[in-house]
Amino acid sequence: MESTTNHGTQPNPMPNDASDDITQTGNAHSPRHASPQHGERKQARTFCDNLLTVSQWMAEHNSGDTHPFQLHAPEHCPPSVMQAMSQLNTLTFHDVLNCADGTTGTAGDTFAATDDEAATDDTTADDDTADENATATAAANTANEFTPIESAPPSLAESLTMLLFSFDEREYAIATQRLMAEQPSTLDEIGKEFNITRERVRQIEKALRNEITTLLDGEFHLSERLAAMFEAEGPILRYATAARIIPELESTVEPEGLAILSLIGNLCSPTFSVSDGWLATPSIDDAVKLVKTDLPQAADEYGVVDLAPSASHANAEQRERETRNFTDWLTYSNVMLYKNHAILGRTQGDRAAAVLSVEQHPLTTEEIAERINAGNARSLANRLAVDERIMRVDIGTWALREWGLEEYSGIRQEIRERIERNGGSVRLDALVEELSSQFSISPNSVVTYASTLPFLSSHGVVTLADEERYDVPDANPYDVARMFRIPGGWALRITVNAEHARGSGSILPLAIANILHMRFGDTVELDSPLGVQSVYWTGTSVGLGTIRRFVLDGMIQVGDEALLEFMDDGSFTVELVRPLNGNALHDALALAACPQTADARRALGYLQDAINAHDCVTFAELAARLADRGDTDIADCCGAWHNIIGAV
Repeated sequence: MESTTNHGTQPNPMPNDASDDITQTGNAHSPRHASPQHGERKQARTFCDNLLTVSQWMAEHNSGDTHPFQLHAPEHCPPSVMQAMSQLNTLTFHDVLNCADGTTGTAGDTFAATDDEAATDDTTADDDTADENATATAAANTANEFTPIESAPPSLAESLTMLLFSFDEREYAIATQRLMAEQPSTLDEIGKEFNITRERVRQIEKALRNEITTLLDGEFHLSERLAAMFEAEGPILRYATAARIIPELESTVEPEGLAILSLIGNLCSPTFSVSDGWLATPSIDDAVKLVKTDLPQAADEYGVVDLAPSASHANAEQRERETRNFTDWLTYSNVMLYKNHAILGRTQGDRAAAVLSVEQHPLTTEEIAERINAGNARSLANRLAVDERIMRVDIGTWALREWGLEEYSGIRQEIRERIERNGGSVRLDALVEELSSQFSISPNSVVTYASTLPFLSSHGVVTLADEERYDVPDANPYDVARMFRIPGGWALRITVNAEHARGSGSILPLAIANILHMRFGDTVELDSPLGVQSVYWTGTSVGLGTIRRFVLDGMIQVGDEALLEFMDDGSFTVELVRPLNGNALHDALALAACPQTADARRALGYLQDAINAHDCVTFAELAARLADRGDTDIADCCGAWHNIIGAV
């Protein structure tokens, strides 16, 4: 049967000299170079060549990860087309090159097939001897090469992309701005955007929730998988762990790159939220409430919560994972963990009492400091000494008062109690034996304490000293090394150390009690530029309260030579010693807290006043006096100056 046009006209006759270029197919005659299939294949090859050329250039210019296609599905587009568009939108220029290399399976075969077919067409077009049977066979082979291969099921991101593309503009905005946003738009905001009521927005959102939930739970079983994860891991876990278990949590919807995480959290059950690398059900707020409210209600009187897993249907591995996740969360929340217990207290005293409660036996200061990471054991001991829940049961050993152990009241109090129990006196050797065996006290310490106020040790018997022995000591400040008379007061030179910077007190010479008119047992408070400065004489020596505030204020720092100045008007301050420069006279005056002068005779007078040595009329004699009282550094300077200038 011959072919005819739609208008019923006969085809134009072909010239005789063109008969060699005509291939007969059936009863119709058509030139090979005019075949529609041949033209389409040539166009396909041109398209592939162009795409490969562009992809190669993009890859060479560090843009291989960008996407060549940005297709948008029209409204009511068939799902198969939406899926195809979604797959094309995810394609990168690197993917195109991989396809051309044949490294990605079907796509690579398609490129290869297109090239082979185009080459075959070109060859056949030039081959005047090919017959219609060969053409039919080639067409059949080509059709077989393009037989579709079944693809893998779409991912959640792909399925959700297709679903979103099926929504109209209003539905798309409600889905992305209400259900997928970390900070959702309000009903009113979307209503104004589309000129509809907030109730209409709510109705559309409800329908969208149902449709999207059907996808999340019906096809991908996300609620079921979330429930299984929380059952295995507990209600609080790190987000990275959750993402390993449910990879869809990190998926995004192309091409906008919208995160699916908020959508899953909003629509699936159990609900959850994410913050700062943590995921919790029903929310992070509930996880925070667990630490701030629920745990304190479960704590004992010492702020201790037992974290030992209770009996449950979960296997040992599940309980271990849940406990590990929970304790990680507590650590993140700055809760102290100790031997499978949570300690809620924040102060050192609270935590020390809690550790003793867990241990149920006395601990030394150092042991407690190590367990609660206290740092300075001496400062910790001072805090424990005033904590009513804790008592000392030995030197540096502490227990909870509720245990009912015998309290250690200090060496002085222990001596006093034994004197009183023995009718006012006790033998020194018996006292040493009893205290050193019962407590961690050395025999020498017992002897030292028994020989100082408020006790009197004479002929091997210890008694309480008479009241007159409590009077102001007669220690002469002019005989004390590093102590000098200055205009309007006294200066004691010290080297600032780490203990001063940490806030510890320090020992003062007994002469300080003399110049402050103190009796044994007294504590005085002196005015200073940085607040009250305390000095106390309640032990075997006179003590100075902390001067840490002077360090914090920048007036002094560790390693400095400084002068503690006790003024006659009852005030106190700290001054730096003037820097030394190697000049013997200059350095002697600086170390002795004297005014600076280059006049040798005036300098001698300043030094005589500082130590009350007016009978020393030469620098050599002054050097000998300074050496006798222990100021060897100043003595060396005076001796060196004497050698330079001779007798004055």
